[in-house]
Amino acid sequence: MCLRMLPLAALAALLLAACGAAEPATPRTGAADVEAREIEILMVDNMFRPSTLPVAPGERVRFTLVNQGQAPHTFTLRLGDQEIDVSLAAGESRRTAELTIPRPLSASTVILFKCRWHASSDLKRGMVGRLRLIADEPSQAQDDYSDDAY
Repeated sequence: MCLRMLPLAALAALLLAACGAAEPATPRTGAADVEAREIEILMVDNMFRPSTLPVAPGERVRFTLVNQGQAPHTFTLRLGDQEIDVSLAAGESRRTAELTIPRPLSASTVILFKCRWHASSDLKRGMVGRLRLIADEPSQAQDDYSDDAY
C-alpha cells in the first residue's frame, strides 16, 4: 500500500516545488500597463452620442467613431500636445489613436471635441461634445455617459 502512494507523493512534492519557485506576480500600477478604455461615439447629423463623456486624469482612452449620419463628419479633439482629427464619410467607422488625459487637471477644466464642419466657431452650438473630468478612478467613469445638449 505504501509503495502505491509513493508516486503520488512524489508528484505532489514536484507540484509544490514548482509553485514555490514561480516568480511573484507584478502588480499593474503604471498607466502604461493599463489598456486604454474603448469609448464608442456615434455621429448622427449634427450631434454626437453621447455628447458628454466622463474621464479621469491619467486615464488612457481610445475612441471608436461611427458615422450614422447622411453627411460626412469629423471628430476633432486637441489636448495639450495630443490631437485627434479624423474625417469620416457617411456610414464609415474608425478607431482613433490612444489619448491620455493629463494629470493634474482641475475639475473645472473643460475638454471639448467637435466636428470641424458642423460646429460654430465659438463651440457653443452645433456638433460639439465634451469630456467631463471626474475625480474618481477611471473604472468608475465607464457607465456615466450623457446625451446632454451642449
